[in-house]
Amino acid sequence: MALRGMFYTSLPLCLSAALLMSGCSTSFDPTKSPVTAEKVPIGEINGTVHGGQAPVSGAQIYLFAAGTGGYGTAATSLITSGMPGVSCTNNNAGVPTGSCYVTTDASGNFALGGDYACTQGTQVYMVAVGGNPGIATPPAVNNTAIVQMAGLGQCPAAGNLAAQVPYLIINEVTTVAFAYAMGGFATTPYNVSSNAAASTSSATAIANAMATTHNIVNLQYGQAPTAANGNPNSINPQAKLYLLANILATCVNTSSPSSTGCTTLFNAAKNGNTPATDEASAIFNIVHNQASNVTNIWALNPSTPVFTTTGAPITVQPADWTMPVIYQGLVSVPGTSQQPPAFTSGPFNIAFDANGNAWIGDRQKGVVEVGPQGAPTTFNSNGSGTFGMVKGVAVSPVDGSIWVSDYGSNAVYVMNNAGSILQTFTTDMDGPIMTAFTTPNAGGGTLAFEANETTPGIIAFDAGTFAQVTFQTGNYGAITTPGWISVDQTGTVWLPSTSSTETGQLSVRRRGHSGNFDWTATQNSGAPESYSIVVDSNNNKWLADIGGSNQLEEIVSGNTSVTGFFDGSAGAVNGPYKLAVDGSNNIWISNANANTVSAFNSATSNWLSSAGFSTSAAGGTGCVVAAPDPSGNLWAANSDGSVTELLGLATPTAAPLYGGLNATNGTTPGNLGSEP
Repeated sequence: MALRGMFYTSLPLCLSAALLMSGCSTSFDPTKSPVTAEKVPIGEINGTVHGGQAPVSGAQIYLFAAGTGGYGTAATSLITSGMPGVSCTNNNAGVPTGSCYVTTDASGNFALGGDYACTQGTQVYMVAVGGNPGIATPPAVNNTAIVQMAGLGQCPAAGNLAAQVPYLIINEVTTVAFAYAMGGFATTPYNVSSNAAASTSSATAIANAMATTHNIVNLQYGQAPTAANGNPNSINPQAKLYLLANILATCVNTSSPSSTGCTTLFNAAKNGNTPATDEASAIFNIVHNQASNVTNIWALNPSTPVFTTTGAPITVQPADWTMPVIYQGLVSVPGTSQQPPAFTSGPFNIAFDANGNAWIGDRQKGVVEVGPQGAPTTFNSNGSGTFGMVKGVAVSPVDGSIWVSDYGSNAVYVMNNAGSILQTFTTDMDGPIMTAFTTPNAGGGTLAFEANETTPGIIAFDAGTFAQVTFQTGNYGAITTPGWISVDQTGTVWLPSTSSTETGQLSVRRRGHSGNFDWTATQNSGAPESYSIVVDSNNNKWLADIGGSNQLEEIVSGNTSVTGFFDGSAGAVNGPYKLAVDGSNNIWISNANANTVSAFNSATSNWLSSAGFSTSAAGGTGCVVAAPDPSGNLWAANSDGSVTELLGLATPTAAPLYGGLNATNGTTPGNLGSEP
């Protein structure tokens, strides 16, 4: 069974209102616990442990299943005691007491067989600890700083795991790939876990993360391909994977953790001021701090690499330690870019569904779906013809349906994930922009809000029945050309404005499901011109100034003033366009005038990078839109038509996104700024 693609059928969605009423399964519930799973035999898995190109003898091979009790909590050891060749006593620091292992022979080979089992649906991986990386003297070398990892995949529902991965090489390349793919769920090699016990969305998110390890590395060879395995028209970050693998090898291929190679690596790959203690903690520190210590880590790049790229190696210090997988030619190229940024074509939004698929609204192509491993599908028809100009997409938390804002056709379409149009709204629509959702309130259903651009107005729909609830025009003041609306945790809808004299906000609050709407537009000359507004889990509202100051600004005094200002020069904000929030309340800013995204942590008021993070687009002039996915990757759609997946850069983020409604029995918060 192929690893790629095996995770996308586990969450069937009922996408049509008609089907819902005719007895289709109940609406999608991202908090529902998974069904109790069965134990499945693992079978015999063979492999080799390498330090660079040299075998590692005497390494201890552990087998773990990622935990399900919360992010970064303990994984479960799967090798049982009492079998031939198995030991359960070790003296290696950090390894959980009682974890059992087999040992590599003089050629670095191991065979894992016996009566072992995994729980179907869990994510299984190996850790190789210690051993001699080919050093002849002294003969009893055991470099306990060697802690290498490899993701095997999801425990199947039938058959055995060995049928999926009968043979593998564990080395520095597989270690780097595992850390970047699984970094959102891991703190150490032994603390890899999701919140899958409480959420099927979390289970799917970590499954997609595990599948990413196989998207960027060929496990049976311990090598990285030049194109990602999920999309042949892509650029896999082979050179950067090998660069970091070569840097790790400077420690692996030594005799002990106290060697110069190891101590230098540990002091360079810090988490804050805390040095790493072994190979795994070094690479996890790099993944979790991708803008930190770049110069010190780069200085460890050996003059004679043990892994060589098939293309050009990296010979100049990188801007950061981002790991970009670039999917080429997925979106249209913007027709024009100016100050403030204004595009006549190109991508407008990225939204994620519960299965981790990216849905991109594109002004020219329509709707582009990209699977977690890069497989694309383009939907360019609204059922009776082509889309006019899609300015946005949003995914409904009720049933996973895709809401498409067609600016060119003055229409909103509700589409299922196969591209079929379930409902069309054209009444009173004039230049519709982004859809935003609220959670159900007491006695009512989830609402979908749609804003108009050219003729001011807000429409509210019942997201379950697709019926229009209300329409409101006027009372916008001078709010001009909003780009992306947001719903906060009280159910208030907010609009940005590109007018230089306005706050860029409109409060639209519904008092109970059957109550009236309050429509209050507020203006303030001190507020920024902004295309975008985003709300975090603490109900803070954020805007990005496109008027030249390149500042991130926060509304901190109710609905009437913007008083929080954060200097964009510190985060290299340059033509801020689209804002997004991840599961740690990091605010992500797409820089339309640079191939970068900037990130600001709203809890600490610190920029995650002083220069922004490179999207590494193959060409073009900027990052148009960006958003975090449920597995902790940041996806950026660029002005050259590419879409970049920046592995492990963000925090896993709940999807689909929705705000909260102010219910009669208190506030029901949405999932903004939270993990799946």
